[in-house]
Amino acid sequence: MKTKKNRIPIIILCCLVAALAIGVGGFMLFGRQPEGNFADASTGSASQGAESAVGASVTPAEESHEIFCEAKDEAEAQRVAEFYGGEVISFSEGIAIIRTEQPAREAVEKSIYADEDLPPVYVNQQVSGY
Repeated sequence: MKTKKNRIPIIILCCLVAALAIGVGGFMLFGRQPEGNFADASTGSASQGAESAVGASVTPAEESHEIFCEAKDEAEAQRVAEFYGGEVISFSEGIAIIRTEQPAREAVEKSIYADEDLPPVYVNQQVSGY
């Protein structure tokens, strides 16, 4: 006659197999991403994923020229604006909105490689009416 001690490893093994099956099934149903949003090593479309992340699919007429960043004060916001060739159009509660001559995605790309001691900038998708 088997004791409870002998059943515990079998119960644990069954639970692990069930969890693995549920995890794989869930990934197959819900884990796939829409085509073209992320890099795909099999097709070599890594650049397509990177471009869509910075808004390359936006047409030039729709493209934003506004960026925003965190800034300690208005003076820092002004330094950021000068670095990106723009002007501060709004500053409130540590957030600066800056309008630039260049498209916002180019400013974001520039911030990635900038050696300056400035905060990172982001595309302002809520374009203001200023």
